[in-house]
Amino acid sequence: MIDTIDLPDDVMIQAAQDFFSSEWADAREESGFSFSPGTEITKVCPKQDHATLLGLIRPYVIRLAQAWGRGVGAMFSFMDITEDEWADALFYVLMGCRGHGIGLEDDYGDNIDIAKDKLGSDIDASPFYSEFSEFADLAYEVVETDARKPDPDPYSDALWLPGDRVRVDARMPTGDRLRGTGTVLRNVSTSDLHHDDSGVIVMIDDDQHVEPWSYEGRTICVGEDDCEMAP
Repeated sequence: MIDTIDLPDDVMIQAAQDFFSSEWADAREESGFSFSPGTEITKVCPKQDHATLLGLIRPYVIRLAQAWGRGVGAMFSFMDITEDEWADALFYVLMGCRGHGIGLEDDYGDNIDIAKDKLGSDIDASPFYSEFSEFADLAYEVVETDARKPDPDPYSDALWLPGDRVRVDARMPTGDRLRGTGTVLRNVSTSDLHHDDSGVIVMIDDDQHVEPWSYEGRTICVGEDDCEMAP
């Protein structure tokens, strides 16, 4: 069984950070935050520890090598992809395996054809599907940690203040209609919201009265008008 990693650590770290950025953006938007138009997600995503990134990506690099019957670096060499592009190529492969609608074929279709001709066989550029739960779990953790930072200078005239108990009824970017009770943590600017409104960050209670249940215990960003005083 092929279990060789023939990629330099810096290649895997860069690909893992870029891939994490995608998961982080999804987690952030699912929690009600948004990005200003033109924002480069990879530029604003918090950088993660190199050892953590390597620990996350290595199992998938091994899985690719097993599926392809050779190391990922060796396969990229067959594709005539230069080493300075290996991180980008690996990122695209992982995105394809995640099912995000983009993959290696988008930027390296000709290179795949080159390798097919050399090897005399077809190449599956996305040889497995995975939800990459380890990356997703870290992304949610990072989003939660950032959202729960207290406001050092809360605006005293805001409609909602830190510590207020509110009932939330909000349409989230995912399309879910969130209903539940929680505690206001701080106010946010409109640039953090997925709609034009003043907003608040609310830590939703971890109980059975939250709908949908996936938001139990989560910290979310909603508009001021999506909240009312809890009884």
